[in-house]
Amino acid sequence: MTENHHVRVHSRCGACGFRFDPGDLFYACEKPVALRSGTITIDAAAIVCQGAFGKAKFPESGYCENQHNHPWVFCRIPECRHCRSSPDCATVHAQCLKLFFSDCKEEKRPKLRWLWLAATWRSPWQGALPLDVEPAVGYRDSHGILDELPRMLLLPPELKAMIWEFCAPSPLWVFTAVSDLRAEMAASRQHKRSAIPLIKINSWARGCGLKYSNSSGSPIIRLTFDSRGLRRIERLSMRPSKSSSGSDFNAFIVESVERFYGVLVEFEHDLARLQLPAGEANAFYIWDIPCPPTLERCFDNLSHPLSPCHLGTVQLRGCTGITFFMSGASTYAVHVHTSNRPFAQATFEALPIARQRMVSWVYVPIDGQITKFGFSHVSKRAGNVSRQSLLVAAKHGTYRRTPHWAP
Repeated sequence: MTENHHVRVHSRCGACGFRFDPGDLFYACEKPVALRSGTITIDAAAIVCQGAFGKAKFPESGYCENQHNHPWVFCRIPECRHCRSSPDCATVHAQCLKLFFSDCKEEKRPKLRWLWLAATWRSPWQGALPLDVEPAVGYRDSHGILDELPRMLLLPPELKAMIWEFCAPSPLWVFTAVSDLRAEMAASRQHKRSAIPLIKINSWARGCGLKYSNSSGSPIIRLTFDSRGLRRIERLSMRPSKSSSGSDFNAFIVESVERFYGVLVEFEHDLARLQLPAGEANAFYIWDIPCPPTLERCFDNLSHPLSPCHLGTVQLRGCTGITFFMSGASTYAVHVHTSNRPFAQATFEALPIARQRMVSWVYVPIDGQITKFGFSHVSKRAGNVSRQSLLVAAKHGTYRRTPHWAP
């Protein structure tokens, strides 16, 4: 392990899928050691008690203090090249790690392997950040956790679901998410890892069988991801054009078959993850809608290629206003006010605590339909100090935010 060896600290727990809060205790561990015989060995007791890199507190800012005197670096910088080249790393709440092993009477090593696999395969491919999607935790009481609330059990299913939704996020949701993960990993039947070219797959869904494609299959592939990683693979006869609202619980890649040449899909324990060809660390645009537009429809000028990333969309029909969260020359978040999401508080709370203290809220009321929405592209190259410009044009007025100065 060199001084440049980075241990990536993710924003979400690899067990429950919920965000870390500042001060949360977490463990970070890397891939178990593979022996020459091909078997896996892990010092499970040491990791459960101490963590592979020790217990740490989740930082308030985007930087880790690293006051541990060890030859590695905890890192939270999204575009860090050291993190991309380092082995996969799982970041897990200390309480979730305990919960995962709470009723483990047999050998811990297999379950620790399950947890590491589930946590790292939340990323769409090795080197990519886990997608920022919320875990979908459905209502159920399979563990008898509501035995002390007998009146709750008498309520109609609709009211139970409403009460359950109001509990989010809560220790009850965390408990259910980790318990479900443990049960599903234990019930999985595919214990041996396999890899199949993506273009040879016609359809697959987590927990279901795999169907192969013939050489003349449909020309479009759609991949669906949730908080646990790749959830579904589909072949489509044409690029979907129907518009839809963005999802907090799913993300999508929709590309022609040719874009996936050389891409493999790894399968193990009913989980799946993409394996990209060597040298392609970030290859695909990821959307929050299943029917995304082409980039040419979204941008008038693509002279500067847009780096592949997780792209968010908003439904501007019915938009009553837009709130920009700004600090200095940068825009850190945007909230579009609609009847379904009238308040910007949730968007604000998704920012890091340190960033929340710095940003200003700029609310732009919208009267009528938005006719134009644009922003300038600012290069990330060293020495560039250009400031971003924004333009929002509606039927009854225009809002502009322009830089005070430029180089």
